Amino acid sequence: MEHIKAYSKNSNPNATFYVDDRLVVDLFPYKIKDRNLFYHRNHPENIHPESLAYEEYWLNFIKKCIEGKWIQDKDGTWVFMMPKLFYYINYVIILNKSRKRVPPDLCDLEWIFFTYFLCIDGFSGFSGDDKYTCNSLVKRYNLSVDPKLSKDERELNELNEIEIESIPKNCYSKQTGKFKEYVDPWTYLTRTYLIDDPRGPLGEPLYDNPCSNGFILGARGIRKSFTVYMGDFMHEWTFSNIRKFEDLGEAKNSRLFAMGSGSSDQMQRTINNIRGFYDNQPGRYKYDDPEIPDWLGPLYKNYQGKFEVGKEFQHIIKGKRDVIELFGSTCQVSAIRPDRTKIVAGDRFRRVYIEEVGFIDYIEEVFSANIDSLRVEDESVGSWIATGTGGDMESIRGSKNMYEHPEAFDIFGIPYYWKNPDKKIGLFIPAQYQKRQYDDGNGFIYLDLATKDVLKDRKKWAETLDSVNSSSRVMYNPIEPDEMLIPNTMSILPKREAQYRLSDLESRDVNKYMVNIGT
Repeated sequence: MEHIKAYSKNSNPNATFYVDDRLVVDLFPYKIKDRNLFYHRNHPENIHPESLAYEEYWLNFIKKCIEGKWIQDKDGTWVFMMPKLFYYINYVIILNKSRKRVPPDLCDLEWIFFTYFLCIDGFSGFSGDDKYTCNSLVKRYNLSVDPKLSKDERELNELNEIEIESIPKNCYSKQTGKFKEYVDPWTYLTRTYLIDDPRGPLGEPLYDNPCSNGFILGARGIRKSFTVYMGDFMHEWTFSNIRKFEDLGEAKNSRLFAMGSGSSDQMQRTINNIRGFYDNQPGRYKYDDPEIPDWLGPLYKNYQGKFEVGKEFQHIIKGKRDVIELFGSTCQVSAIRPDRTKIVAGDRFRRVYIEEVGFIDYIEEVFSANIDSLRVEDESVGSWIATGTGGDMESIRGSKNMYEHPEAFDIFGIPYYWKNPDKKIGLFIPAQYQKRQYDDGNGFIYLDLATKDVLKDRKKWAETLDSVNSSSRVMYNPIEPDEMLIPNTMSILPKREAQYRLSDLESRDVNKYMVNIGT
């Protein structure tokens, strides 16, 4: 089959290749050979929760949800299934297109999203990798002694004495005693340990980097809400950011979460999805005695409050006579308005989620109003994660600035493969990943065929629709970031073409070479 050969040829690290003169980016170039090896969701049913069998099974399962799991793929490659990905794929229940409750499929999208979440959480390498590190202090040290950089650039990255002393021992090679080779976390997780230098298993993940903020934009139908809220949020809510199984007792600790959106209806639909899973978790048990309430699962947390926009819900533990003995984590859900940009206040939050940023023209003001609640002095203690959908970018000014300049907002950026790989942008998921009919059977789409299909759709739109509606369809189904970073408003001007040109100038730093600035 010709497309399989072509796709295989282009499946090199973070491959960029062309289909009908359009650049295509493969965001997760390693292809799982047998995804059934990664499924662990045939959970036992009707086992008494106080039995030894129940305890042994679920404690072993919970350990993988907290620490992740190394799995040897069919071709012998050792693949690390991240903790949140293991939890989401093997425990969470979502609604499919037919509104039926099913476990999520393990596909390329999930590998992309949960790799990004791991980077946001401060991933800095694996404890058993003696060759590579992803620690940001090592990166800064390398830049501070790089002769190719200017004196000012080297001084900007210099480490002070406290920073030098804080560099963990795991950054040094046991063989050489020198720093390990630095690799960017995204590059390491998407290509280095899987394709460039496959070895393993490589031990436990390290989290020595500061946590970052996240910004995710993409086409419709790419599972953003499910992965962000059912995957990242529900894992954070359940395990309170613990990283070791031995710390399981701390999962009851109080953490603060907030969710906000420029669209109350969309936020409520997301909350309804969470509620639908929350009350129907695996491992339930119905006692024969009708006086005893059902056991709602090993990871269920009792709560008080409401899953509604404008309300909050809180984890509680009740003792005798229904007296509350512990107030645990709290999540507040808000609608964001121009007169209500501060949705968190007072304390320090683990996560702040912003949905449909394209409806919030003042998103930079929202960020500034809430970012202090994610920090203690200069240290990040939480993350701000924003998502947006192509075609729903009515108010793009703030989102575009944040998305294209992630470093200024402590957003974890990936290479801008579509324009200039030396620059960073937020995570972008193109329309090809909608085309699940081109799935290879293990969850990975043949991107060449999917791209041809998207381009075929566009040709039909251009021939049958007026220019405004045709452009709108393209924005809903972007295959590169420029195509969605355009205001979705009526205009007689060629706004799409103008936006593309402006993006070219900015991504290639044209001003740096063609403009003199002085006094």
